[in-house]
Amino acid sequence: MHIRDKKDVLATIVTRSHKRCVNGALKTYPEFQAYLGISEGGRKLRLGATSIEELKKKVDAYYAASRTASVGIFELKPGEVYDCKTALSMLRDKSITITLTELARRFLDTMVDTVNPTPMSVAFAEYLEGIPEIQDHQRKAVVSRVKKMCMTIGWDRNCSDVTAKEVHAYFKELDTESAKTRNNHASYCKTFFEWCAKKARRYVTENPMSDFEYQKVIHERPDYMKHEDVSTLFVALEEYGRKDLIAIATLSFFCGIRTDEIERLAKTPEDVRVSEGSIIMAKPKGYTQGRGQRVINMTPNAVAWIAVGSVDGMMEKYSSIAQAQRAIFRIGDKAGLSLCVNAGRHSFITHHSAAVGDPGKTAAQCGTSLKMVRDHYNGLETKANGEAYFNIMPKSIHIV
Repeated sequence: MHIRDKKDVLATIVTRSHKRCVNGALKTYPEFQAYLGISEGGRKLRLGATSIEELKKKVDAYYAASRTASVGIFELKPGEVYDCKTALSMLRDKSITITLTELARRFLDTMVDTVNPTPMSVAFAEYLEGIPEIQDHQRKAVVSRVKKMCMTIGWDRNCSDVTAKEVHAYFKELDTESAKTRNNHASYCKTFFEWCAKKARRYVTENPMSDFEYQKVIHERPDYMKHEDVSTLFVALEEYGRKDLIAIATLSFFCGIRTDEIERLAKTPEDVRVSEGSIIMAKPKGYTQGRGQRVINMTPNAVAWIAVGSVDGMMEKYSSIAQAQRAIFRIGDKAGLSLCVNAGRHSFITHHSAAVGDPGKTAAQCGTSLKMVRDHYNGLETKANGEAYFNIMPKSIHIV
């Protein structure tokens, strides 16, 4: 197979006469043709069009496509390299039925030691660009976790130089006591190396994390806040007059909304329908299962706090929901409280299941499984404390 250079093809476009039958009459039209090269079977490849512009588009489309026809030379035997015409001649003389494309594919499959030396910085940039347009928090997770690993092991090192021993050492020194956090971190990094190991790229010959051992996750009782502490936190938020933080805290503590869902609501504040007492929580883009669209029924105290706060523009001052949460944590610290990660959602599920006495309703409200609520949240608080939690009301209606 021999394919000519694209510039040469465009520079040698020829015009030939073309006969066409129109309404019973035979007419002659000029046809513009481009000679591309020779196919695997020795047949000449040509493209034709009624205008030069249309022909150039066809040529561009041909060369833009991923074609094995662009191979110029190929190694048939170790140490023996032939051009395409010689290779085709050898295939014909030996009466081999497989095509040159198939022969090339089989040969590449045996080249297990052949890699494309690529720095981790370049591979990561390509990987990030190829991630589908899904929810923002997953892209942020890839950036924060995979990039951290790449920079720690060696930002300018070739991917193929990374060993399993180095990767294991990296995760051993990882600053976290949570097995779930460590496993999530490792999962993102393992997927990155799997992407690098694809035959189309061959940045690595073998995934250095193929034998990585994940830690066993032991589910313990979630950390949540008592209704007295939550009341103290919201009194402090009201005193500080931070409408944006009040709205964020309300969505978390009194509506049970996930942090990434709060970020999405910040982009569609019209989904928080205060007059109707409900929130439309759309399904995240990219999810094929779980986290389906749901309607969140706001409790009366949630409606009151949202009215005091402001959902519109609640994330304008913050680059991420984590930064907004840290601002809430600082106000909590000044009020003498110690807030844990996901304190709002944990507190909501715990007190909601206690107040309504039906784990199924709580699961539907939070978009999680009934098993999750029963196994980890149900029975941690009494009905009286659950009702007291949802009776936390603001002192004022408006904040100047």
